Amino acid sequence: MTKEKTLSQQICELCGIKPKKVEKQCHECGLIMEECGCFDCYKEVYPDFENPENFVKLLELEFQYSSFRMDTFSYPKRNGFVQDTLENILGELINFKSNEKDFIKAIRDYDGWVWG
Repeated sequence: MTKEKTLSQQICELCGIKPKKVEKQCHECGLIMEECGCFDCYKEVYPDFENPENFVKLLELEFQYSSFRMDTFSYPKRNGFVQDTLENILGELINFKSNEKDFIKAIRDYDGWVWG
């Protein structure tokens, strides 16, 4: 069974943001990976664009760098404002990728993202 990628993960992959590996406690023994030696003691984390700080910064970057303009406040709210907006940004990056190089670079180069 493969885990479906979140919108944040998809945006990161399109922009070339690599996940960070963060140690977590082992489910079996409660120790961190170096202490127990098991292989499932880390998780990959991406910037979480549903996080309010990241979401606002992403919108600011979109309006500053994107050549494709959408009216963020006029489309129907199917899944909620944040998720619909992230889906639109993802679609924008996929469909207009050749025109969105500055936007993609701005997302990739920004170092203030809050990681999931």
